[in-house]
Amino acid sequence: MEVSLPSLIKAKEEVNYWLRPKIEGQVGIARDFQKIIAYAGNIPARQWVEVRVIFPRSYLPSLNPAKVLLVNGPGKEKVLQEEQSWQAKEAKKQKILKSLEALALPLAAAFLLIGIIIPLRAYFRYGREPKVAYQLDYEREVPEGISPAQADMLLSQAKQVSPRAIVASTLELARLGFLRIEEVEREGFFGKKIKDYKIVLREKEPPEELTPELKLFLATWRELAGKRGILLSELKKRDLSGFKTSFDKQVKKIVYGKNGWINSQGEKILWRWTIIWIGLIVFSFVTLFLFVSPPESLPEARTLFLPMAAIFINIFLGLFFLKAVRQYKPEGKLISLRLKALRQFLKDFSLLSQYPPESIVIWEKYLVFGTVLGVAKEVLRAMKELQIPLDSITWMSPAIVSKGDFAAAFESFNSSLNSFSQAFASAVAASTRSSASAGGGRGAGGGGGGAR
Repeated sequence: MEVSLPSLIKAKEEVNYWLRPKIEGQVGIARDFQKIIAYAGNIPARQWVEVRVIFPRSYLPSLNPAKVLLVNGPGKEKVLQEEQSWQAKEAKKQKILKSLEALALPLAAAFLLIGIIIPLRAYFRYGREPKVAYQLDYEREVPEGISPAQADMLLSQAKQVSPRAIVASTLELARLGFLRIEEVEREGFFGKKIKDYKIVLREKEPPEELTPELKLFLATWRELAGKRGILLSELKKRDLSGFKTSFDKQVKKIVYGKNGWINSQGEKILWRWTIIWIGLIVFSFVTLFLFVSPPESLPEARTLFLPMAAIFINIFLGLFFLKAVRQYKPEGKLISLRLKALRQFLKDFSLLSQYPPESIVIWEKYLVFGTVLGVAKEVLRAMKELQIPLDSITWMSPAIVSKGDFAAAFESFNSSLNSFSQAFASAVAASTRSSASAGGGRGAGGGGGGAR
């Protein structure tokens, strides 16, 4: 880089010059005393470099006031003070940078140690499942005081319910007499008949003991269906994301809050520390921006990235342990074991046929909880083999029911219930843009044992 002066340099003492910023390079007067020459190397891309020069005004024989801004005063002294101040600031930065470099490795080690201890301590304090006195492999009764959606969240230990729980909650509202599910046919393209399902509200006020999420769901159905009812195919056109969020919150308040079946204290601790780590990451970036701005300082200051690397590892460890520290409390563990044993009982046809419930009400509850537990098909199979009177289930209305022909009635009911579950889960998942799957069952308890 060359800066040509308007006149020959008469004496070196008359000219002052600096290469900025502080980079690897040199600056000096050329041999012909006509210009200032600067050399610099290892300049990063997009890095500005300048040469600042002070020379006497006498070097300028004439000035055009239209092109030159003239400022009266001791210009040289002012510029020299600015340069001295800048150099002092740079020296201070370098001193702080050296101190930070000396602390980088100990800080990284300390951060990493803390980041390992905290998740492990949270796990050993909150993440181990409690021991409960429950030895049965089969459970014949649905646990009292739990709704299908609460059972779903309790078993999954998640913060959201699956589409299968939404289906089971709809069946539960129908079983309790608040709505009716009707299989209908509608016209598609070119007059093609398409099977659909219509939700029709019944004139029944919810009792006080109805769970909060079912009250919310019933209010949503009343808003969606009105007096004429609503087809499942229409749900895909509605935005149910707000409902799904509110529904999850209501269930979460019961499972994690009011009943306290799941202990999330360890999870809260890890989230607090995750926020602290993120704050330290932001602070570290600001520190690097302030004290590692000269390009040549960056290779020397690479050790400053060690604490940041340790913090990133800590964030990963905290997120990794989030699910592990979310465990049952004793009552929640007992109910989850009972639900798994109930699933085993409903899945085991030989036992279900040996100890069939006498009341159609129990069979209806089996259908509802069999849906959320992923064993509705097994319940329907048992109902067929035991010839349970399907016409007593008034909340589900298949399109074709042959009176006197139990096989035809069962097949119609079975097909309608399965198709409704699939269509409803698909509609809810599409309308809420949920990635959760409605299929698959959760883990069951051990095999072979006496029924309760």
